[in-house]
Amino acid sequence: SEPGDEAMPPDSKEDSLVDTCKTTPLMSHTDSPRGSITKQASLEESVQMDTPPRSPPEPPLDKELLEMIGAAPIPTQLKERPEMTARQRWHWAYNQLVMQLR
Repeated sequence: SEPGDEAMPPDSKEDSLVDTCKTTPLMSHTDSPRGSITKQASLEESVQMDTPPRSPPEPPLDKELLEMIGAAPIPTQLKERPEMTARQRWHWAYNQLVMQLR
């Protein structure tokens, strides 16, 4: 027996799965959550469209704000601490944006 046979169930099993879908109201059952999920996705998309972080004019404003706040030492910190990864820098920038939006 090949390992592929174990991973993929034989045709008879697949047929029985299809039959259960036909006999039970599973199809309509899975359709409603899928609809709500797509609604959620579109909602999230519209929320992202409303929030400014993705729009191009945001970064320059960000720099001005950071200078006003007095976050100028951050670049020097980055030079001193090369262990700060891109992800950490992303999180830091994200936190700044979140604080801005509040």
